[in-house]
This record gives sequence, C-alpha cells and structure tokens, in this order.
Amino acid sequence: METFKEHFQIYCNEIDILLGSYCLWKELQFNINDDDDLLMSSSRSWRVIKHSLQVTYFTVLNRILEGGNDNFSVFDLLQFCIDNIEIFKKENLKKRKIQNRDEEPDWLKEYMKNVHEPNETDFLRLQGEISKIKNMYRKKYRKIRNKILIHKDKQYIGNEKDLWNQTKITESEAILWTLADLENTIFSIYENGVKAILTSDQPDLSRYENDFGMLFKRLKQFNTT
Repeated sequence: METFKEHFQIYCNEIDILLGSYCLWKELQFNINDDDDLLMSSSRSWRVIKHSLQVTYFTVLNRILEGGNDNFSVFDLLQFCIDNIEIFKKENLKKRKIQNRDEEPDWLKEYMKNVHEPNETDFLRLQGEISKIKNMYRKKYRKIRNKILIHKDKQYIGNEKDLWNQTKITESEAILWTLADLENTIFSIYENGVKAILTSDQPDLSRYENDFGMLFKRLKQFNTT
C-alpha cells in the first residue's frame, strides 16, 4: 500500500463489515426473535448465523484496534496521514477540486478561504480519541473474543454470562460509532478540508436496514409458499 486511497479503502471495507455484521446480528437478536414462524422453520440455521456474525464482528473489531506486526489497523491509517500530511494541504485539495474539469469553478476561490488545513496535531488528537475506545475494548470486550468466541477457555465454559454481563450495548455501540465516524471525518478532511472533529454520532444505517429488511421479506414469502 502506497497511497492514501489504498489505506483509506481498506479501512472503509473493515467498517462496512463491522456495521453490516452488527446490524444483522441486532436484527436477528431483537426483531426476528419475535417472528416465531420464521425462526422455528430454520432455528438451527439462525443460531449458526448469529454466532458467525458475533465471531466476524469481534474478529474485525480486534483487527482494527489491535493490529500489530504486519497487520493493518486504524492506527496505520492515522500514521499514514501524519507521515504524508502534505496531501491535506490547501493546494492539493484545490487540485482535487478542479480535477477532471476544464477550468477552475467560480465558487472555488471563496470556498478555499474557509478550508481548514490539518496538521500533525489534528491527527494525533484523532489517535488519542481512538486510543480511548481501544482501552474500552481491551477492558471488557477483548476477553470475550479471546475467552469465548475465538477460543474456549475452560474457566468460562458455562459461565459466559459473567463476561457478557460486564458489557453495555450503549458502550459497545459507542466504540462502533466512533470508528465509523472516523471514516466520515477523514473523508471530509481529505475531500472538503473540514476540521478533524469526531462526533461519534450513530451513522446512517439505512443501507443495511433496507437490505436486511428485503432479505427477511423474501424469506417470509418463501416460508409461506
């Protein structure tokens, strides 16, 4: 990987898997559970799917936050931004704005007056925010991955709830929303020259909800034929 776009696309792909696996698991856990006909017709399949979604989610989450050695993580993306800070300079943003145009658009001169040119400190601050959720993950969630999902620690066989009960859905979503917001933040810095501020707001999940909703609708139709 040599370019910003290559680094950024890998991160985007990871976030897509995270959001997709979480949204589908949540749909199965809290909504489809009320549809007895759909669940009972293939109950074993749904259990396998839900478990697979959990494994996928925690695997990718650990991969993004922990990285290490030759493994890509969110910190690799942020470090690349620091090491190549010149790609965010105003003159390079201006070049991106006029790329594939015959001439400079009329609005660009005024637009560039309000552009924020990030520096190393901006990305170090983002690193600090991500480090906070990494610590949150390590404190409560990494043990679930290591002791229950990826391995079967004898100490927790039959006592899995002891670890799950230490977690909160609002807390786990805060980790996920922050990682997703970082994707939008870096995109906006690169493409629009905005300030590097993480809000950690819930992202737009409609593309996942609509896709999964259509899937379940088709399954219900198939189940009644």
